Amino acid sequence: MQFKCKVCNKNHNEIPAYHADRPVQFWDVPEDKRTSDVFLTSDSCVIADKFFFIHGLIEIPILKTDKNFVWGVWISLKEENFFIWQDHYEVKKRDHIGPFFGWLSTQLALYPDTINLKTISLTGPSLPGWDVPGNHIINLRKGDCQGCEAFDPRIDPVKKCMLNIEVKDVLKAIENLM
Repeated sequence: MQFKCKVCNKNHNEIPAYHADRPVQFWDVPEDKRTSDVFLTSDSCVIADKFFFIHGLIEIPILKTDKNFVWGVWISLKEENFFIWQDHYEVKKRDHIGPFFGWLSTQLALYPDTINLKTISLTGPSLPGWDVPGNHIINLRKGDCQGCEAFDPRIDPVKKCMLNIEVKDVLKAIENLM
């Protein structure tokens, strides 16, 4: 699959991914306070020394392929778990820590509201993966779209179940986000 990146303006022969560069709560901080109240890296964010976020991945299977579309998301953690994660950040084998409970802090385009969805960490050797337990359309996975309308009646269970996206849907999603 080939797509043209709107950031670097180059063609790529791979499945695109989307990574949010900061949690949505960043925008709640007044602009004149961001320098003093926000610590932000590509993998972590602390706001006012009381709100703690880490960057991780949610993978969505793409229909008719063995590939996943990857959402790079921000998850809020309680302070204790944030520092446990931070203490193990450089450790190669870290699947012994967690799982951590957190709140999704990224709005995922194509889905009904995703801010503050409950999440559970799936720790591993790279960025942590996250799962979203409960009744949200993001949980309908791997080809079974029956019941999508129970989550949100506006969703056509055959055509628009974005958990079972096709390659063309991935491209459209990325195009709309950039």
